Amino acid sequence: MLAFEARTPNREGERSAIPLKELKKRTDIPVFAFNRMEYTISEVGRFYQEQTGIPHLQSMPETIRAMKALAFYAKRKGNSVPQIPLPTGQKKTLQAGNIEKALSHLGISSPVSRFAKTADEAAKVATKIGFPVALKIISEEISHKTEVGGVMLGLSTQAEVRKGVDILRKRIKKNNKSQNLSGYLLQEMVEGIEVIVGVREDPLYGPVLVAGAGGILVELVRDIAFCMLPVNKPTATKMIEDLSINKLIQGFRGSKPADREALIDAILGLSKFYLGHRPWLSDLEINPLIIREKGKGVRAVDIRFHLHKKFNK
Repeated sequence: MLAFEARTPNREGERSAIPLKELKKRTDIPVFAFNRMEYTISEVGRFYQEQTGIPHLQSMPETIRAMKALAFYAKRKGNSVPQIPLPTGQKKTLQAGNIEKALSHLGISSPVSRFAKTADEAAKVATKIGFPVALKIISEEISHKTEVGGVMLGLSTQAEVRKGVDILRKRIKKNNKSQNLSGYLLQEMVEGIEVIVGVREDPLYGPVLVAGAGGILVELVRDIAFCMLPVNKPTATKMIEDLSINKLIQGFRGSKPADREALIDAILGLSKFYLGHRPWLSDLEINPLIIREKGKGVRAVDIRFHLHKKFNK
């Protein structure tokens, strides 16, 4: 159910009913508004409530009673909220290098990656991976590499890799004089649709998962869907269907369909992993997660996570 505190307008034109009407159209979850106190509604207020098309409740006791009735009704229909399973993971899984291996067993594999400290070493590593490659800076002080110009894509020769290392080093030194680079990450180039999937602990709702358009589109188009954990396959499928990028995943204007089932498996795997490591893991985000052509799976290009503060010392 979706509930929000309502403030009925006192004069005509103060508030439009359109946002609430749009909200109701976009979900099959019961939606209602409430006021914490009882009060006399004006004619304008009654007209506004009728236009929204959703119930407006008065006073907290009545609101809570309605919510309990909805929960009871859902339980009788077999739509009870799933119980969060007890954590079964281990803290050592969250050590550097281990988390990628653990996620790969849940259908979330990473591109072939290698570490290098110098330009010559990076060129040799790139050859072993196979061209073209992506080149990224590594620094504990920089989490969003693209925002500081710390990524170069599609490097096709050893010479381009060496030149790329020099460019990145100078770029970071010029724009972020206090930043220290510990090296460079060479990664196989992966083509597909970029999405973001992430999990975290919400102070009000508990563990939640987000999925949506990834890469730089995260903040540009705001095409995202949320759900509470644990996630099952019908819920993961519905999340994808609610996204605008679902058209791209299905195949848009002649493009081949992407591996939708692999994305669903990745969402389920991330839900399982987070709940298994919830005592230590504060949040985990994969952006971008590349959905490859149908049948070829997904690749977690950038994995970021944070431990709870008491374990982060």
